[in-house]
Amino acid sequence: MKTNAIIRIVIWSIVLVFLVGVLVAFVAEERYLNDYSVATVPMNIAEETPVKSLPNEEKLVMDSRSIDGIEIEWVAGDILILPRDVSEITVTESDVSDERYSMVWKTQNRKLEIKFCEESWKSGLGIHLTDDLSKDLYIYVPQDWQCRSLEIDAASATVEMRNMTIGEMDLDGASGTCNLENCSIRDLDIDTASGDVIFSGTLDTLDFDAASASFVGEFYETPSRIDIDSMSGKLDISLPENCGYSISMDGMSSRFSSEFHGTVMKNNTHVYGDGRCRIDVDGMNCDVNIRKGDAFPTEDVTEAVMDPTEESAP
Repeated sequence: MKTNAIIRIVIWSIVLVFLVGVLVAFVAEERYLNDYSVATVPMNIAEETPVKSLPNEEKLVMDSRSIDGIEIEWVAGDILILPRDVSEITVTESDVSDERYSMVWKTQNRKLEIKFCEESWKSGLGIHLTDDLSKDLYIYVPQDWQCRSLEIDAASATVEMRNMTIGEMDLDGASGTCNLENCSIRDLDIDTASGDVIFSGTLDTLDFDAASASFVGEFYETPSRIDIDSMSGKLDISLPENCGYSISMDGMSSRFSSEFHGTVMKNNTHVYGDGRCRIDVDGMNCDVNIRKGDAFPTEDVTEAVMDPTEESAP
């Protein structure tokens, strides 16, 4: 009897250890799968919507608290992004005669993605439209809305923004111009062929790659770094009176001029003051002009440009 009892205890102990092992393995596998899905597909199902089309003359309205990033792919026309005295993000486009070319959109990971039309969503900006189609995109955001990330991929579209606060902005374009007025951008990355950029405001770093485009900037504060790579473009910027910069130029016929007297040449680098703004210029014929400036507070011009499809603000 005692021997049988001992045998039963041993058998049940083995079974218990086996079941505990199975349970531990199951929990570990669940955790691994969850971690894997988060690492490879970091999305919240509640925040994701499928691709949708915006019917002509209708407005897309979104809760600004659920969106902190915008991604745009646009073929031709104007892209206008402005703050307004509203609590939602609203998106409209100019009149579209053919509904096949209505804009499409989706949301994922707190980012609003907008594309020119359904065909561009399938094949990118390399679409071949039968008509010379151009339309405008209007995006209005709350005054205190801060954009974590803004990505714009535009073929021949022009971009206009005012009074925006942005963490990272990435602009890829061909020939459209870009006007960023009174904006605060931490990191600005621009890649364009011949589209000139006009900027006023503050930023920390600028990467500007262009074929023949120019960057004209009015900086309220001294940036920390500016990198220019252009074949025949131009860098024309104004810096505050208390600025310091160091400019390295690698070009065949590039020219340098500055309104800051006291700029000296050290190790093939133009240096003024403490040299804290590092400017690297690489181009065959890329001129650099540094102008004196001060803080340039501008009046609020948010309402200066209106959506022509609306008679009043939403």
